[in-house]
Amino acid sequence: PLPRPLNSPPLSGYPCFALDYQAEQRRRLSEEVEAAHEAQSLVQELSFRAQELRAQEAAWLSKQKLAAEALAQRQAQARSALDRSLAVEAAVAEARHRASMEETLTAAAEARAALEASASVLGAQSRMEEEEGEWARARALANDLRYGSEGALRQEQGALGLAD
Repeated sequence: PLPRPLNSPPLSGYPCFALDYQAEQRRRLSEEVEAAHEAQSLVQELSFRAQELRAQEAAWLSKQKLAAEALAQRQAQARSALDRSLAVEAAVAEARHRASMEETLTAAAEARAALEASASVLGAQSRMEEEEGEWARARALANDLRYGSEGALRQEQGALGLAD
């Protein structure tokens, strides 16, 4: 509102309510312009903040992607290491099995050789026993001949298959 009384010559012909309305409109327009400037600065601030948030979200997504890739790579490396470990364990088990089989075959061959040696020893022993028996009969026959037992001689000859 304008001060009263209106002593100014250019405003003296205007009604006060018209002057008050114009002043009110000017004040309202300046408030609206100021509010628009505040709203525009707020929009700019929100836009800037939205860009910051988008950049932060993009960085976070990038970090998440890198973390997921690193995790997948570590899992692949762990699987590969596990596969290699299992392969080594299988190779060691197979080598142990082969060594055990070779030891078993060697032991079987040694047992077979020992069995054959004992069989030949037993065969030689039985032949020796047979020869000793023949020698004993021959000695007995010689004794009988020396001492005159003719019946014993014929009996020994029959046992030996030397009967006339």
